[in-house]
Amino acid sequence: MWSVQAVLPVALCCFVLVSKVTSGQGSMSSVCRQMAQAACAAAHSVCNNVDRTFSSSSSSSSSSSSGQGSSQADNKPVQPTTGSPTPYRPSLDFSGLRKQPGSNPPPMGASQSLTRARDAAQAFNRFSSKLYDTLAKEKPAENLFFSPLSIATVMSMVSLGANGNTKDEMETVLSLKTLPEKNVGLQALNGILFGEERTYILRAANRLFANPSYSFRTAYLRLCESIFNASLRGVDFRNPVAAANIVNRFVEEQTQSKIKNLLPPSLINQNTVMVLVNAIYFKGTWRRQFDERATELKIWYQPVSGSRSFVTKSTKMMYQRGSFNYKFSRELNSRILEVPYSGDASMFIILPEVFDDYLEVEKKLSLPGGLNQALSGLTNITLDVHLPKFTLKNMKVNLKRPLNEMGMVDVFERSRADLSGIAIQANGLYISAAVHEAFIAVDEKGTEAAAATAAVASVRSMMTPPLFNADHPFTFLITEKTTGAILFMGRLVDPTGAFV
Repeated sequence: MWSVQAVLPVALCCFVLVSKVTSGQGSMSSVCRQMAQAACAAAHSVCNNVDRTFSSSSSSSSSSSSGQGSSQADNKPVQPTTGSPTPYRPSLDFSGLRKQPGSNPPPMGASQSLTRARDAAQAFNRFSSKLYDTLAKEKPAENLFFSPLSIATVMSMVSLGANGNTKDEMETVLSLKTLPEKNVGLQALNGILFGEERTYILRAANRLFANPSYSFRTAYLRLCESIFNASLRGVDFRNPVAAANIVNRFVEEQTQSKIKNLLPPSLINQNTVMVLVNAIYFKGTWRRQFDERATELKIWYQPVSGSRSFVTKSTKMMYQRGSFNYKFSRELNSRILEVPYSGDASMFIILPEVFDDYLEVEKKLSLPGGLNQALSGLTNITLDVHLPKFTLKNMKVNLKRPLNEMGMVDVFERSRADLSGIAIQANGLYISAAVHEAFIAVDEKGTEAAAATAAVASVRSMMTPPLFNADHPFTFLITEKTTGAILFMGRLVDPTGAFV
């Protein structure tokens, strides 16, 4: 029986915004406080079953040439209602919003949209490389897997409502500072990645879980919807367990039950205003399938931390002889292999020549242009390929410290964050927690779709083809080829603990 080799990566990113209400500036009056408590009480009785809608009150009528109507519409509060199960779907009418560069994406042709999407993807890829370097240094001897796209998406949603130095820091870290027409590019990238039919599954779900008593800016909600297709739901955060369950059920549904209990109740309290969530799910099959009968137990060489020695372990290793894009990089002293999926996505594997040299390779990849240079110039040749079969679970990351290290500081500090573009009562609004979790499974699914591969595998040759034997730690990426966006990044140090 021939089988398809399937790769199933899933990632989830979650930010928690809280507001510390004090008796000074920005505090609610006693009447407003009573009204808010009443709203929360009403919402609590149905929040487990009903999606909240947000009434968008845009200024759709004609406004004067002075632009006064735009300012009023932008500052008009939007609050959740509790009577309708219809998810928030605002009209994409930007006439009532304050005009800012990129805030009203104009219609684009296919060529222009693709150009904008690729520019945005390159910006996110620069962020991906820097984030990988930061995370890799934290745990140099461990497996690593995350979705930089998922993290960048949630951070970008927050940055839409940031101002001042908070916005500057966020856009600098995200490499969006020099991206022309940022919102147009992000919208184009999101549309191409998740709005087209593909031969593999690539889905993303963005959700804003919001305090029903809080007033959010219409402009911010509309931008989140139009750029990232982010819907909203009201949640009573006074009950942390119930609120966390609502968020976690959404996550579990969107990731096909691969990620559970992402958000612990301890990260929620009565001051929580909003939880921003992105879930990304990918499932693809190799364009050239592996034969399950060729999978064997082989030796894996795992470096011993702090020494030049290694230990050997047995792991399931897949095998295939076929045509692949490949090169040897002298700069990295590594072999680089592209394993394509059916469709326009690929996994790239960067395998150091020396079994314990992966940390040096990662340093070089983090240099400006290092990753792009590594993945370019591959040529198609016949190879004998050995790849381990593995699953990485519970790959959780607390993002606050690495993002702080990269230069994103203010948004995590109550006294310094400026998120006045998100809510009218933005005094004290900041990100209290940022968590991310990813999952990947490289496993075999029974199928008869590999007949063409049999012919490739049986090509006769008078000499043994070059060998790509991934039997020691390596770096890997999953990319979408149309835009060049990096969907997932990781490092495999030990495949033996979780192979299928």
